[in-house]
Amino acid sequence: MPTIMQERWQHKLKGKHKDQKRQWRNRYKHAERIFTEVVSNKNMHEITEDDARRYNNHWQATEVRQLIR
Repeated sequence: MPTIMQERWQHKLKGKHKDQKRQWRNRYKHAERIFTEVVSNKNMHEITEDDARRYNNHWQATEVRQLIR
């Protein structure tokens, strides 16, 4: 997880136990990993509307697959 995220959201981590912090970070690490798989590894300023649409479509398709099960 980028250091800047931890610095900017320090107030959200304050008062959390070690395991809670790990869970909080893992949720963003997971989203980052999936974004990299679906789109590619890009800096924030390089992400286009098309990239965001592809990422969103991926999650919508994932939800549909889970509902069908």
